[in-house]
Amino acid sequence: TASVEYQGGGDPQSIGTAEGHHGDKTASNVVPGVGLSTLSTHVLDTATGQPAVAMRVHLSKSVGDSWEPVGDGITDGDGRVGEFAGLASGRYRLGFETGEWGNDFYPFIHIVFAVDESRDHYHIPLLLSPFGYTTYRGS
Repeated sequence: TASVEYQGGGDPQSIGTAEGHHGDKTASNVVPGVGLSTLSTHVLDTATGQPAVAMRVHLSKSVGDSWEPVGDGITDGDGRVGEFAGLASGRYRLGFETGEWGNDFYPFIHIVFAVDESRDHYHIPLLLSPFGYTTYRGS
């Protein structure tokens, strides 16, 4: 599993962000891992053309028959969570609290994806509308 520790001040169980590289927001509860992959996400409301600001995002890793929490973040003013770091190879799940943000039809969205041994950066955007959503591997 990924080596994950809390980064920053305050309560390590709280959901929040800290400044990352290039001024991005970094998800709480994670620290950069040496030689491991990183992940960012970006949520856009395609109905309004605006970023989804202040949406809670959860990252979990598949372990056996269950999902173990890896980190949490909140989208910033540009709809981004800049970096979840320290991801080893395996299957991961991004969970978006879309109902809290205002989407009643899709109150929660899970995106499951695989991280390989390449130690790349993964960017997984979510394009959201009232009655549909899409995602892709970005850059």
